[in-house]
Amino acid sequence: MRTATEILPHVISTSDAQDILEVLRSGSPSSEGSKSASFVDCNGRKAKIPAELCNLLITIVDNIERGSGVTVMPLGMVLTTAEAAEVLNVSRPHVVKLLESGEIPFHKVGTHRRILLSDLVKFRDKRQQRFREAMLRIYDVTEELDLPR
Repeated sequence: MRTATEILPHVISTSDAQDILEVLRSGSPSSEGSKSASFVDCNGRKAKIPAELCNLLITIVDNIERGSGVTVMPLGMVLTTAEAAEVLNVSRPHVVKLLESGEIPFHKVGTHRRILLSDLVKFRDKRQQRFREAMLRIYDVTEELDLPR
């Protein structure tokens, strides 16, 4: 898969989604404590679904069951600044600032900036980690000063 694939909520009924979630969630725990399941095709051939994929399927079906669409994109996918802005939920000019400041790697195709999704995910994960650490520091200071929460 080279492009993003959108899965809209109307492609599966709520009751079907609930049935699928029940089956996926009831799989036997793997050694890491996460669930695993098996797939049986129309010819009766069976294949084990690894725990990581099972967890991903649970996330996808759960979102669809809740009425949210899902987009699946390969990490090697190249995004425009507008697409990167949508992934980060920020404006396109803000993405351009992040690129030009060197916070997110990019390359140019002609005059157009292009960003690897994997680089964008790394940036997003680092940003979320810094946010969590800052919130913990704020919590610690609040505790030290005995401020109301």
